[in-house]
Amino acid sequence: MGATTPKHPDDLASARRWTLFALWTTYGSFYFCRVNIGPAVLSIRHDLGLSAMEIGLVLGSVKLGYATGQLINGQLTERFGPRRILGIGMVGSAIATLLFAAAPWLAGVPIIGDLAGGLASAVSAVGRSVGVESNTGATLGLMIALAFTNGWFQAGGWPPCVKIAGNWFPVAQRGRTMGILGTSYTVGSGIA
Repeated sequence: MGATTPKHPDDLASARRWTLFALWTTYGSFYFCRVNIGPAVLSIRHDLGLSAMEIGLVLGSVKLGYATGQLINGQLTERFGPRRILGIGMVGSAIATLLFAAAPWLAGVPIIGDLAGGLASAVSAVGRSVGVESNTGATLGLMIALAFTNGWFQAGGWPPCVKIAGNWFPVAQRGRTMGILGTSYTVGSGIA
């Protein structure tokens, strides 16, 4: 807790409740950008002509970005502070989600399309090396990159929330605190 920690026990208890509410709401909100692609998979496949393997690459890249981000964003939280990393994670995930929706259009933009096409060619080459054919294009390459980026920014949610909870709540209250905080992703996922 910082220099502005309330001195009166009632004020401290109130501040802790508000902190837990803010953390719960914040982390639950991350799921609006994490689980939104699932219901859209069939439409995306139909509209863009993607195979099950190709959409699987997109979905898998979210997980790969998240796993990689978990390893690094926890360290960044320690270095730069939880509020900063939490804010960057929320804004970055929202931007990546919006750009993902615009991927078919963005793939036609000269520099972006060229970079995405290069990524798509690399993915296709890897697929061929294991016996999987894919007609990947710039749109798919961009979707893979943006899905990975979204996963990376999503990983900027949990480590800062845990750090803030650890700073605000004494050891005797952390089990209950983390139990309550842990419900945020279930509710957030359900609402999204």
